[in-house]
Amino acid sequence: MLPDRFCAVGYAPNGKIAFRKFGQVVPDVLAMSPVIAPGDPKPAEAAATPFGDESKWLADYATAEQLGMGITIRKADITLSGYELSKGLSRLVVLGIDWTLSPADASAGIGALLEANGANGGIGFLPLGTATNN
Repeated sequence: MLPDRFCAVGYAPNGKIAFRKFGQVVPDVLAMSPVIAPGDPKPAEAAATPFGDESKWLADYATAEQLGMGITIRKADITLSGYELSKGLSRLVVLGIDWTLSPADASAGIGALLEANGANGGIGFLPLGTATNN
């Protein structure tokens, strides 16, 4: 149920949209954690990182950007006249967008994910103010 793309929308301190930028297309299948196969040496003993080809994007930003999991905003992306990134943002919103699924298919897929996570006790909400890197 990954989106086809992500879109980053940045709001200037005055509340106006400073930029809107789409990332690259996200692959249908994407590793979400380091790939460590049974029998692999422990990470401390391994010569290579556990972030192999399948999960390289987790540790390499250039790869993440190529796979649509990172978006870089540059000066040329700013659409608000007179605004500069050095002025900061009041809000950054990143939306996942999938325009290939019908509403019925999308809702069925999300429903199945919620049911599966709820049945395993793995669904909940973070409290307000929780750090985004938590």
